[in-house]
Amino acid sequence: MVMLIGIIAGLFFAWMAIRMGLYVAWSVMFNLVVSIYLAISLGPVIADKLPLEGSFGAAVILVGLAAAVFTALQGACYLFITSQYEMSFPKLFDSVTSSIIGFLAGILIISFLSLPLGIIRHGLSAKSSYKESSQLANSAYLDFWYNAIHSLVGTKENIQTEKLIAEIIKNTQKVKKVKSTTKAVKTVKVVEPNEPEVEKVIKDGPGEPPEFDFDKI
Repeated sequence: MVMLIGIIAGLFFAWMAIRMGLYVAWSVMFNLVVSIYLAISLGPVIADKLPLEGSFGAAVILVGLAAAVFTALQGACYLFITSQYEMSFPKLFDSVTSSIIGFLAGILIISFLSLPLGIIRHGLSAKSSYKESSQLANSAYLDFWYNAIHSLVGTKENIQTEKLIAEIIKNTQKVKKVKSTTKAVKTVKVVEPNEPEVEKVIKDGPGEPPEFDFDKI
């Protein structure tokens, strides 16, 4: 199902990329890959610092971080590159190449959006594991682009994005456990052994009944 939606989105973004042109479509694709890479890589660290808890918190961190990075990169790219310089290509080459880039970008967007949906489903269903809930039939495609940027950083080790997403879920659950423990500690009331009120009750309370000598009556 995820792959089918990705293909439909890829066709839509391919049509949009033809209208934008190869120059702009390439910049959008590059910023998209970098923003997804940073969101998945920095997600576990951000989840450990922010007071967001549960599966919804992990999904908000993942999507919010990717959206913030993409907005910053795309805004800077537009201000300093695409709006200042123009590049022209042959029409046939421009249309074919930009449509391919747009198609790949559409599948990548759906692949990434399946991550927070899988996280939320994992939180709602306690019996299912994250791998079963996310339904990442196209996780290999997402891993390919992630490791492509990761190799440019200088690391040749291939990393599975599912492990990093599991770290985000783990850190948000850690915040939830810490809050519940703090709440439980606050509800405990410590009673001193010699409180004045307890002594007052003992002094003011009824004493022992008097003893009668029935032999003298």
